[in-house]
This record gives sequence, structure tokens and C-alpha cells, in this order.
Amino acid sequence: MAALDAVNDRFGHGTLRVGNVEGRQAWHMSQNAQAPTYTTEWEGLPTER
Repeated sequence: MAALDAVNDRFGHGTLRVGNVEGRQAWHMSQNAQAPTYTTEWEGLPTER
């Protein structure tokens, strides 16, 4: 922790932070458009055009 404080003292408050300080995830996978059978039917897989 002393090293973290030293870097922040030298380069400014908030330069280095521990983990996810803000307490929220910036990104998450959206699964709203998945069909209920997305793992069991070949026809349900997306295809490249």
C-alpha cells in the first residue's frame, strides 16, 4: 500500500487505484436476444454472410 501511495503522491491523486473502486461493472454481456434453444439447435447459430 505504501508503494501505491507513493505513486499517487508523485503523479497525482487517483493515478493508481485498487480493484474496482467505483463499485460498478463498466461492461456486461447482453443476452436479451438469445433464443431458448441457442445451445441445442444448429439452425439457431448465427451465420456469416
